[in-house]
Amino acid sequence: MDRLGSWITYFALSFIVLAALIDNFPIDLRDPKTDYALGTAAFSMIICLFYVAGHFFTACVQNCMGNMFELGISILTCLLWTIAISFIQDPENKMATDTTAEGEEVIRSANLYFFSWLVFFCSVYQVASIFEDRQTVDASLTRWFVLLATSIILVANNSNTIGEACDDEDKKTCYRTRYGIGVGICGIILTGIIILLAFLGKPQGFVHIGVSFVILVLYFLGVALMTSASGPARMLGNTYFSLWGGFWVASQIFYEFFADKLKKGEKEDDMAGMDQSEP
Repeated sequence: MDRLGSWITYFALSFIVLAALIDNFPIDLRDPKTDYALGTAAFSMIICLFYVAGHFFTACVQNCMGNMFELGISILTCLLWTIAISFIQDPENKMATDTTAEGEEVIRSANLYFFSWLVFFCSVYQVASIFEDRQTVDASLTRWFVLLATSIILVANNSNTIGEACDDEDKKTCYRTRYGIGVGICGIILTGIIILLAFLGKPQGFVHIGVSFVILVLYFLGVALMTSASGPARMLGNTYFSLWGGFWVASQIFYEFFADKLKKGEKEDDMAGMDQSEP
């Protein structure tokens, strides 16, 4: 997606979240957390409008795009959405989700649930794409940012529901909820290492493949254990989507590494064959 298209998408998603919040929470039902989410959505819309309009003005293109200013604005909105999403998706706040008496997560507002996650991932994509455009980091950085986001979701969501899960008579749910927290913590640490190495311009090599393999195995076991009948992700919810999303992204990263290695190997073989054929 080009930069103009991503800002337009960012604006549209922010607008849908803002509309869902206003629709579900009239003024008399709002609290500080709801107001914060509303303010974040409104602020994002203003920033997006500025950058969409700025694409048609030469001065704005030269001074505000593709530089540290745009990167700083993108990081700011991403941080704001990181906090907002924790409020929106926390079942205790009864905004996008809620929990049953058995501790199962249920969706209260489909628009608020899905589009708040989409706008959050869009904010993550904006930050990663700007870094990539500056050509100082690995081209797969966007996927590592998404993997970091899914790991944060696992930790936050399972931490919110571990009380109900461990009060249940079926202790398997408790143990698997704890495993989800562990997967999320490991994911945050490992993806953080890769992102830091990318920012520093350090070669990743076998660190890249090692980290992606470990995360892939952790998410694979998480999908197997946590989406089963005794797992906390047996129903649609944040944990369910973050597990499958993390597993898919980790698979893509792992596969692309080997695909690149195979292509390089084929090129080296071709070059060697050409050298041998020369008199």
